[in-house]
Amino acid sequence: MDNALCFVIFYGSEFKLKNLSLVASSLDEYRTWKFGLQKLEESAKNATYQIQLERWLRREFYLMEKSGADTVTLKHFKAWMQKINCKINNKDLRDKFQEVAKMSESIPYQYFILLFKKIIHVPWIIDNYLESFADYQNSKKLISPNKFQQFLMNEQKESWAENMPKVKTMMVDFVADAMRHKGNIYFEDNEFEDYLFSSANSIWDSEYDKVSQNMDLPLSNYWIASSHNTYLTGDQVSSNSSVDAYVRCLRMGCRCIELDCWDGPDSYPSIFHGHTLTSKIKFLDVIQAIKEHAWTASDYPLILSIENHCGLGQQRNMAMAFKDTFGEDLLMDPVEPLDMSKLPSPYKLRRKIIIKHKKLPREGSEDQFVTVRSSDERDNDISSSAIKTGVLYLEDPMEPVWHPHFFALTAFRLFYTKETDQDNDDEIDEDLLSQSQTQNQSSTELHYSEKWFHGKLEGGRRKADELLNNHSYLGDGTFLVRESETFIGDYSLSFWRRGETQHCRIKTKQELGQLKYYLIETALFDSLYDLITNYRHNPVRGQDFSMRLSEPVPQINSHEGKEWYHDNMERVDAEDMLRRIQNDGAFLLRRGAQNNYAISFRADNKVKHCRIEVDGRLFVIGEAQFESLVDLVQYYEKNPLYNRIKLKYPVNQTVVERRGSVSNHIHDSSVSGGAMGMNYVNPNDLSKVLIPDDDENSIYGDGIYHSPNQLVSKLKVKAIADYQANRADELSFNKGSIITNVNKADGGWWRGDFNDKRQNWFPEHLVEELDLPEESEDTSPLGALQKGFIDIQGCRVETSGRADKPFTFMIYTRTSPQPLEVAADNESDMRDWMSNIANCTQQTQQTKQKDKQLERKKCLARDLSDLIVYAVAVPFDLDRALKGPINCCEMSSFSEMKVEKYLTRHQAASFVKYNTKQLSRVYPKGSRMDSSHYDPMPMWNCGCQMVSLNYQTPDRSMQLNEGRFMRNGRCGYVLQPDVMRAKDYSPFSKQCLQNVDPLTLHITVLGARHLLKSGRGFACPFVEIEIAGTETDNSKFKTPKIDDNGLNPTWRENCSNTFDITCPELALIRFMVQDEDVFGEPKFLGQATFPVSCLRTGYRSVPIQNGYSEELEMAALLVHIDKKNPRESEESDIYACIQDLRDKKKDLEEQIGTYQKEGKQQSVQRLMEELSLTEENLLAKNDERRQRKKYQKILGIDDFKRSHEMQSAGHSSIKKQESVAAFGHSPKRHEIVKHQNSAPMLGRKQESMKGSVEDLTAKGDEEKRAQRKKYQRILGIDEDIASSEDEKMLMYQRVAKQEKNQYFEIEEIRAQKKKRSKEKN
Repeated sequence: MDNALCFVIFYGSEFKLKNLSLVASSLDEYRTWKFGLQKLEESAKNATYQIQLERWLRREFYLMEKSGADTVTLKHFKAWMQKINCKINNKDLRDKFQEVAKMSESIPYQYFILLFKKIIHVPWIIDNYLESFADYQNSKKLISPNKFQQFLMNEQKESWAENMPKVKTMMVDFVADAMRHKGNIYFEDNEFEDYLFSSANSIWDSEYDKVSQNMDLPLSNYWIASSHNTYLTGDQVSSNSSVDAYVRCLRMGCRCIELDCWDGPDSYPSIFHGHTLTSKIKFLDVIQAIKEHAWTASDYPLILSIENHCGLGQQRNMAMAFKDTFGEDLLMDPVEPLDMSKLPSPYKLRRKIIIKHKKLPREGSEDQFVTVRSSDERDNDISSSAIKTGVLYLEDPMEPVWHPHFFALTAFRLFYTKETDQDNDDEIDEDLLSQSQTQNQSSTELHYSEKWFHGKLEGGRRKADELLNNHSYLGDGTFLVRESETFIGDYSLSFWRRGETQHCRIKTKQELGQLKYYLIETALFDSLYDLITNYRHNPVRGQDFSMRLSEPVPQINSHEGKEWYHDNMERVDAEDMLRRIQNDGAFLLRRGAQNNYAISFRADNKVKHCRIEVDGRLFVIGEAQFESLVDLVQYYEKNPLYNRIKLKYPVNQTVVERRGSVSNHIHDSSVSGGAMGMNYVNPNDLSKVLIPDDDENSIYGDGIYHSPNQLVSKLKVKAIADYQANRADELSFNKGSIITNVNKADGGWWRGDFNDKRQNWFPEHLVEELDLPEESEDTSPLGALQKGFIDIQGCRVETSGRADKPFTFMIYTRTSPQPLEVAADNESDMRDWMSNIANCTQQTQQTKQKDKQLERKKCLARDLSDLIVYAVAVPFDLDRALKGPINCCEMSSFSEMKVEKYLTRHQAASFVKYNTKQLSRVYPKGSRMDSSHYDPMPMWNCGCQMVSLNYQTPDRSMQLNEGRFMRNGRCGYVLQPDVMRAKDYSPFSKQCLQNVDPLTLHITVLGARHLLKSGRGFACPFVEIEIAGTETDNSKFKTPKIDDNGLNPTWRENCSNTFDITCPELALIRFMVQDEDVFGEPKFLGQATFPVSCLRTGYRSVPIQNGYSEELEMAALLVHIDKKNPRESEESDIYACIQDLRDKKKDLEEQIGTYQKEGKQQSVQRLMEELSLTEENLLAKNDERRQRKKYQKILGIDDFKRSHEMQSAGHSSIKKQESVAAFGHSPKRHEIVKHQNSAPMLGRKQESMKGSVEDLTAKGDEEKRAQRKKYQRILGIDEDIASSEDEKMLMYQRVAKQEKNQYFEIEEIRAQKKKRSKEKN
């Protein structure tokens, strides 16, 4: 096969992409495919909103069930509405359908589009926020080019909108009617709404899509996108390593990637996570992929962080491979005369690959080199500190079965994980489970889905003879294909001919790197499937016969006779049997009366069920597909079926009689029926509930449970008062009770475990957190996967001498009365483990010191050392870095645990100073075996350049990382703010931010579109907005939920919030959309994260992305965003007051904490009273701020100071048109409309206000000042604007007059709306 004709298509929306490998038949065909695919990609990226919508609707229309080839009925449309996540009243849907269908029972595609647009359009948004930009014509709201231009310039602040031709061109992309593309173009209200939600109106400023920052500053002045353990696609223990992971990270803009190198075959290293079960990839394959993709996303320098565990020989080969592969791209010498005080710039290092590693001193020097990680930096990372690792076996407590566990021996402890799958190669690839994926598999796998393929047929040739004899009635040509017993990797074709069974060997061989299949060498086939297909159409020719293959031998029911299979078993019998087995993972598989299958199992001390559907020859459970029930069981013996539960213990009557307990046949009120007929039984009560005989409906219908592997919270709290639950989902407790597994939530309510209640709610203010010692790396280096450990100091080991398990030994410890019995695979392994444990027992402190010495004396090949120029890895010494002469080429790496002490209020300034000159890299602690993350914000705030994250993990930290590196053309380098290089900068000090312009961000969430959820039911979305920045800027806001609408929800109240940000250049904003399920639990729907300084103001669309920051099709939020410098706005006084109160509150809290530790209770009491008063004042000021904004918005006064400046320029009164414009453009205009019905009250209020102003001169000085302050507070009037009492009086009169004019404008608008309504009727 010619490699020049091969190509691979990568696709998907997760970190690990799917791929399709193809080969063209000729060079012309290859070029045609390549050109076509490039055009398709370009078209998809640049498609307008109307084209995207058209493609989506057309795809949905042709995939949905229809009455005919080209029409859909109301019933079909109703079903489709459920799919797109919108619950709509039947009557409303029927009315809209008939409005489009014109009395017809079905509609074609063009009317399907009209109906969809009627449903998705929400007039409320334009009616209440943007009506001033719409004109009425024949009872329709239309937006002319002039009005659209006004909207773009006044609300959106779009400078390009001054060009009317550009405005009209923009409108064309959203106008569905081609007749309006030329000449009299205008928007209908639904088209205007489409524009608002489209990517063309994105909140993201596209100016930042290109490199726009100064790239000529030293490398230490930039944040650098960095990856940790780049090769992994999952967890840190048993996931696959992949070359594609490097490609994915590089194409995402990552500029620092990690290579863990261990001695490998063929004199070159392997890359994997050492001392774990992760798979290995070749070092040479990785650096070749890096060469091919290094400059795809960015031309700026790429840093390779090398974790070297190789011997000297392979280190020399590594250095040679770096030079040969990267050539001139590899940095081996300084790019300019070496200046120890500063690093070169990213611009000067363009298209250079920098190796980060420890470095030997110059030849002849007496200095000693040090390793990247000294012993105090390792945090007991198993991959570095383990003396011996491997798989040992522990006996099951319930039955004589030994299960494998991963063990790791360190100097002082023996750690072990939960049950481990020892052989990853036997795991079933999940991509093979879905029939939809079959078409995307390589041709060598197509035969697995065919009826004629019988796999590794138990009994081999003899069984094939038996099957063909039994099915001889199908005639000559009846056949089957099986894996060959004699020739491994080949296959056997067995067929029936003239009363006898014939067998032919199907051979395989490699030809030009491609596996070929054949019966005779002159006829080669690319796949087994192709071979059989050929001989079903063309005869198989032998010396004395010629015959086509005809009917395949049916598959055998391999599950019959298995110990876990039960034929014709009802669910109640399965539950009764499983209640007697008290082990999670106990299971059985049964066939019901309706020929449906189900799997029943124990999980979380309850009996649960999942239905197994039969689809042809496949067995389907949830979305997974299997060729046999045996395959299904084998898969879920290795992979979790529900939460972390795998199938472990097959249950049948014999097992129950031998080990089961007696079932009590009583009715129990604790048994509750769930939706879809599911019954949850408390197995501890051994109760049995009477179930209807209809087993068809009793099996749980939602398929496999999908739940993340959640870690248990270690937070505990103590109750400081009694509490009696008011609802079933709340906890009741007494003062002093300890609540465990606490998960904090917003709104003053937390969740936790107490007595027999799990994750129920309780009030936050009635508890106090317990200060528990943080679990150290020393006791939990395996993180969430760790099951336990043994302290081996003073322990004793000896063989067990068991006849049934020869290679077992006992570990006796001082802390446990019972020894731990473990087993090895062979005597040599057992002796090795015993010897190592005994040696560790004898060598305690001496072993630790020796380990440190060995770490320092690890050899490093000179060839590799000479490649290190600007990233010399050294242990961190803060005193040396601050006092001594610096070497900017030296850098240090920190685990997240070690760096924490430099992120404190006292150390942060020093750490920031270090980072201004030298590079630092932070990586996750060793116990994050599940590839979880720390919060990167504190490290970024202190100037850490390389904050390394697991790119394969889709969580908040990785999404913040994507937001951080969105700007500057996604080149992987973002310039840190100037303030971070100031001498007095500290992220904990507001004093250093005096010269930084703060930002007040006011955000209103208006609506959303196309929010899809997985699983059944409708989404109940709510939006959480988070500001992540400095400690003082961090804040969150959450909207209410909208019931049963993910298609076009709108938020009409409690949907806005104001964020005060002291350092906008450091801050990120994260929009997270979640679905609240029936239990009140939030479920992730989507998110979007941006730098605050890169947002556009006005009414903006927020494109929603999945957890991997890949955009979700059509999904978007609509928000109104307003940005102001509070020091220059009309609310500068109240802003300053609020900031002072916040600072005072923070200082008081710190003083209280200090005095509490010192036991000064009187001082604590005094400060508590002062803190309470400060909090009250802060609440009052915030309320005053909201009220002032409310009055300003209602009255259309966006900036009173601006109004005064207009007056002082010669305008004696505010013009009616300006008043109407201000009124119309107010984001809160709908509040005016809500007050229309109380117009007489408003009139009386205005007359009263006017009278009060006129009577000010007749009142005493004190009363005048009080009255004046009242209106100043309400209207936000700065007294300093006016210089005299007469001017102040005139100002108040003008405000009253303006209010009165606006009231009459409201009445006029109201009358016009009534008139139009009558004309319409």
